[in-house]
Amino acid sequence: MTDPRSLAGTDQPQPDRRSLSCGPSRVTLEEGRLRHLRVDGVEAIRGLAFLVRDRDWGTVAPRISDLRIDETPRATRVTYRADHDLDAGLSARVTVQLTAQGLDARVQAVAAGEVWTNRAGFTLLHPILGVAGAPLQVDHADGTRTSGQFPDLIAPWQPFRDIVALTHQAGPWRIACRFIGDVFEMEDQRQWGDASFKTYNRPLALPWPYRLTPKAGLDQSVSIRWWQAEGAGLSPVDGSRREDAAVPTALTPPAEGSGPTPESRAEPSLSTRHGPASDRPLAQTRPRTPLQTAPPHPRFPKTALLLTGADARRAAADPGALRSLAPQRLLCHLNTGAGDLAADLQAFAALQAVHPGPAYDLELIAACPPDGDLDAEFRAYADALAASGLRAAAIMVTPAVDRQSTPPGSDWPACPPLAQIYAAARRALPGLPLGGGSASFFPELNRKRPPAELLDFVTHGLCPIVHAADDASVIETLEAVPQILASVRAIAGAAQYRLGPSTIAMRHNPYGSRTVPNPDRRRICLSDDDPRQDAAFAAAWTCGLATALARAGLTVWTPAELYGPRGLVRTDGSLRPVAAVVAALSVRAGHPVHAAHIMDDLALLHLGDEVIVANLSPQARTMADGMSLPGFGWQILPAGQLPWPPIAHRSGMSRQEGQDEQE
Repeated sequence: MTDPRSLAGTDQPQPDRRSLSCGPSRVTLEEGRLRHLRVDGVEAIRGLAFLVRDRDWGTVAPRISDLRIDETPRATRVTYRADHDLDAGLSARVTVQLTAQGLDARVQAVAAGEVWTNRAGFTLLHPILGVAGAPLQVDHADGTRTSGQFPDLIAPWQPFRDIVALTHQAGPWRIACRFIGDVFEMEDQRQWGDASFKTYNRPLALPWPYRLTPKAGLDQSVSIRWWQAEGAGLSPVDGSRREDAAVPTALTPPAEGSGPTPESRAEPSLSTRHGPASDRPLAQTRPRTPLQTAPPHPRFPKTALLLTGADARRAAADPGALRSLAPQRLLCHLNTGAGDLAADLQAFAALQAVHPGPAYDLELIAACPPDGDLDAEFRAYADALAASGLRAAAIMVTPAVDRQSTPPGSDWPACPPLAQIYAAARRALPGLPLGGGSASFFPELNRKRPPAELLDFVTHGLCPIVHAADDASVIETLEAVPQILASVRAIAGAAQYRLGPSTIAMRHNPYGSRTVPNPDRRRICLSDDDPRQDAAFAAAWTCGLATALARAGLTVWTPAELYGPRGLVRTDGSLRPVAAVVAALSVRAGHPVHAAHIMDDLALLHLGDEVIVANLSPQARTMADGMSLPGFGWQILPAGQLPWPPIAHRSGMSRQEGQDEQE
């Protein structure tokens, strides 16, 4: 399968990539971005780019021109112009130089007129595997130094601020990054599913959007240096990512109570501030990681599908597709601020009458005004449910204001305490299992943590195209999934963990005023309609997601909607390729999970006496038994049929090399 539309649902070409090297260092240039900086094969930096964000936090795609690459034995130098079509327009000149000992990048940008942006500047990404929980030194503008560590459990707020320089260790290499031209801080991008820690300019505590004008140019630099570590200092990071390394998926739920207390924004203690910067080494601590062991005897979770009242009416008229998919549960979306609650409940009841097999769970976006009567509000919901005749199996409740993100430095919207909301729901709907968390994504749960002891289950969704939408970045989000799951376990305590809607496209944008329209069917961030849902890519990514979560002890996962752009069924009633994956995993709910690995662009999920194997790359692969797996293809094999290691030949190289050179 080589047709681009069959693979990714779009004719949009893959970005041009160029591998740059000098001595032991190697990096990939892709549309102005630098990806996967490696020193002697060890990944030191995940990425570096000059990025411009619009008012809704969408990334403005640059138009690259005047690209020049000069390579000599001593250095490789890259220059290019990047024009950004935002308001009056922003033009940038970027220079990059790579040597055997370091990398330097500089940007000089000027606005053609008034430009309003949420962020414009360099963004540097550290990888997460072998880095989460590892020692880190942070130099500040006042000359002091912080000795700390990259967060282990995912930090809801910025773990480090006022950054001038960062120093960590990757394998045998000491990596030092220095920033000039603005105030930088770090955020834990694992929250959004990104496989990175991000260091960026302009603190979120400052107002945004902000204005750029022709009179005030932008001039920033990032300098990265590496050298062989000797003697005392930063402790080597066990498992520093090499090009052929596997992505671990096993985890143990960490102890309850890490991070902020419920409904607080207290920040975890990650560091110790010292006096003037010196060469004082960090303690030789081994980083604690949530990725080392699995829960005992995990079983694959039940499958749920999301549907609206309109979806229920369509399914009731023709339930054949729903019957063939055979999910154990249906997540019935109810939004009191958009739509007719009573009519939607009646639609779900009508579907239940013709298709009574699944459990019907409610996802209730409740009004919960700050000065309202919660008991009266939830009695009204209970009355509507009773009148509809729907036999609900569980209910997840979230106040409407919590669907939108509250960024660092912002005021929380007025809302009754979650404990009072849950108590009112219990009184109105006694005996019905109650869930809470987020009807958006993990950051919203992590930043406003529910009192989990009052809940039967905790939930949130996932979306892999918040910050980047290229194929490689979407696949890389699978690295972050086990770390998200471990962090939620620390929040959920004894409550069950149900993973909510998790699709490539975004069902709702908590970070802006809208999702981004995609009429041209391209790979773009924050879109509610991603072309890959219609193609083999979504099937492979969903296999990867199932592999990444399989050992976490979830009770439910929700890999798709039933209809619509994020659904399994097209408008004409035909099934998308991803539907076969979801159906196959649905019938295997409850099967013991013997192994789950993502390695060398293969997802391998051993359930019961079978192995589901998926190719996470567009290149065809040949397995050790001679079986060929097409690009983004997948297959179910008897467990004894797959030899180990499973790869005999690959059409290309390892994940990073193959993407760098071929995609």
